[in-house]
Amino acid sequence: MIIDLSSNHHLQGKRFDWVKVAYIISKAGRPITANQINYYFNRMFTNSYCNTQRISQVIRAKPDYFESMNKNERNIRITRLYDTIAIIKLNQTTYKNWENKSKKVF
Repeated sequence: MIIDLSSNHHLQGKRFDWVKVAYIISKAGRPITANQINYYFNRMFTNSYCNTQRISQVIRAKPDYFESMNKNERNIRITRLYDTIAIIKLNQTTYKNWENKSKKVF
């Protein structure tokens, strides 16, 4: 699934946090936990704070774009890994800015 956001220049609001989360997961290149997403999110996008609960809410709100899988089901605490299904096309300027921010983090 391809999501085209190339005509949208304003992805700073909280309603576009799912785009940032999808970018982080795709940049990681593997399924990662909400804590790892939270770490990368707060390092890349310093002007907006996000916690792990918010990350989980964002992912649950967009089930068409994300998939979750359980790890260590035999333990008391179940670790959930998240992966993105969709490919996101960003605006060229936004993509370059996010690439520069991600170089410092990844």
